[in-house]
Amino acid sequence: MLESIDFRSEARQYLQELENTTNKVIHLVVYDQGEVVYIEKLEGNEMLRMHYKVGKREPMHCTSVGKAILAYLPSNVLLNILEQKGMPMHTDKTITNKDDFLQEFIQVRIKGYHWI
Repeated sequence: MLESIDFRSEARQYLQELENTTNKVIHLVVYDQGEVVYIEKLEGNEMLRMHYKVGKREPMHCTSVGKAILAYLPSNVLLNILEQKGMPMHTDKTITNKDDFLQEFIQVRIKGYHWI
């Protein structure tokens, strides 16, 4: 039965509501083997465009959606992902120090989201 559910179609209405409310770029991702995979993207109405494409894989530590997911994983799973995947720099704003990342992780968990 689960195989017959089109997750993107089921989520689209909610993604559109979020896009209409915020006018921001909206991404839908899934967690897969310590990375995020983009499965849907709505552009929003802002001039700033995100260059992530549907199907693209990214490390979790350097994306807002990845940080939001990491914030709700058990601490041992979070630390294991950071150990296995490392924390390579992707932009000049990427946090590459584990202690600094864990401080940000606490704030994401308190707020319930991450925004750049």
